[in-house]
Amino acid sequence: MTSKQLLKGGIVLSMDADVGDFDRGDVLIEGARIADVGKNIDAPEAEVIDASEMIVMPGFVDTHRHLWYTPLRNVSCDLTLWPFFQRAAHLVPQYRAEWVYAAGVLGAMDALAGGITTVMDWCHIINSPAHADAAINGLKEVGVRARFVYGQPPGWEPPAGELGLPEDALRVQREFFCGEEGLLTYCIGLRGPQYDDFNNTCKDVQAARDHSIPISWHIATEHALRDTDPIGQLQREGMLGPDINHVHATFASDAEFEAIAVHGGSVSICPIPEQIMGFGDPPLRRAIRNGVKPGLGLDACVAGGGHLFDDMHSSLMAYRRQEAQGVWAAGKSYTSVSLTTRDVLKLATIGGARSVWLDQRVGSLTPGKDADVIMIRTTDYNILPVMNVQDAVWAATCSAKAGNVDSVWVAGKRVKEAGMMTIDVDFERALALAREARTEWATAETTPLGAGHTGQ
Repeated sequence: MTSKQLLKGGIVLSMDADVGDFDRGDVLIEGARIADVGKNIDAPEAEVIDASEMIVMPGFVDTHRHLWYTPLRNVSCDLTLWPFFQRAAHLVPQYRAEWVYAAGVLGAMDALAGGITTVMDWCHIINSPAHADAAINGLKEVGVRARFVYGQPPGWEPPAGELGLPEDALRVQREFFCGEEGLLTYCIGLRGPQYDDFNNTCKDVQAARDHSIPISWHIATEHALRDTDPIGQLQREGMLGPDINHVHATFASDAEFEAIAVHGGSVSICPIPEQIMGFGDPPLRRAIRNGVKPGLGLDACVAGGGHLFDDMHSSLMAYRRQEAQGVWAAGKSYTSVSLTTRDVLKLATIGGARSVWLDQRVGSLTPGKDADVIMIRTTDYNILPVMNVQDAVWAATCSAKAGNVDSVWVAGKRVKEAGMMTIDVDFERALALAREARTEWATAETTPLGAGHTGQ
């Protein structure tokens, strides 16, 4: 098969202002990279793929997801955060490495099927080195692009003493992430200042920086801890920086968001679990108003689906609701919006890529970037009619669902075609292992957790 593929005649949303969008345009893929984007591209040696009834756009970037939860899909739809973690505290010590592998395979397949080509896999179920290896091997087998987050530390109780980074986290870096960057890149998931001794947090941050590992943590997620000012404390100690990804931040103050922005940090907002499980109101509007350019994440399918279409729609609704309430409180009429559908689409593509430090490689259809591309059918009942670029933006943000994704490419490899996944994995084995984990959950008894501990 030719190394060149020409996606011909689609509505192209490049998400790159310099490249532009096209009511009728082409995307040329050469090997693993995007070679050209424009009108009437001449590539006689390329395999021509008819995109005439498609939206052609970059793959989505999920900036925060615990793939190991995949076997527990929907178990927390009627549970808020604490009751869920009380159940999970029983399951975690029993969670086998084989289940982590299966969850990664099935979760990554689910992501790709819905047009998510990059996922920040926050893996905090590393009960042993085998668990870390199993998670990475599952991602590699599927071929999804991922930033693998080594969740620190094994177990769910705060560490005693000054442990620093787990040696196994450094082993994983040496064994899997010391060569040329491929589809998988690395990150360390720290407890952060609200769930660990502050001095330990500072030590861990410095250790991560000494080993050139970017950092992610859950922060400002609980109403009970809303006045603890964790981000402000980090700023005063000189610990903030562009290498930190802050997750949720639902109870961060305006000043804390300003601090993140000043120091170039990123924020991952997960509107579905934040609302369903009681993390707080999604802070998208406050983050943007204070200079942060956030990304979107699905967090965990324990409280909903696994697709960024839902995230985009939920984000738009939450933002507009908050904005309207502010306008009404000022005694005015709500007659115009400050966040557009295109803005939200950016959050799920180039904004997400920026949040996980991959915007030089993915997030837009830019010549020279990796060819992570999706095509969305415009002829499906829930999305038609789509006539031009503006229609496509509205449809992708507000109407489309995972089932509308016709085709997906990761680094130029087509992993979904005509609505069918083309990845060769042992699905039945992965499903059987996932069912074992789900059965274990069903037998879990509620186990009290220590005060102030969330188990995130």
